Amino acid sequence: MKEHFTLRYSASEDGDSIMDLEMSFDNTSDEILIKRIQDWLIAIGKTNIRIVTSNNVKDDINFDLD
Repeated sequence: MKEHFTLRYSASEDGDSIMDLEMSFDNTSDEILIKRIQDWLIAIGKTNIRIVTSNNVKDDINFDLD
């Protein structure tokens, strides 16, 4: 199976663009996917969100909201 990922973020204020960020990549391992999503979150200023893996489905996505 082939997978393609695109993460996009846009921010504007008073009609002016502040940031437009898009990151795309293909076929990656889960570990690299987590790293790339975490890097993207940091780039858009969401440093309070942390992605981790878990064997427990209900804990698959953990939010560290300090």
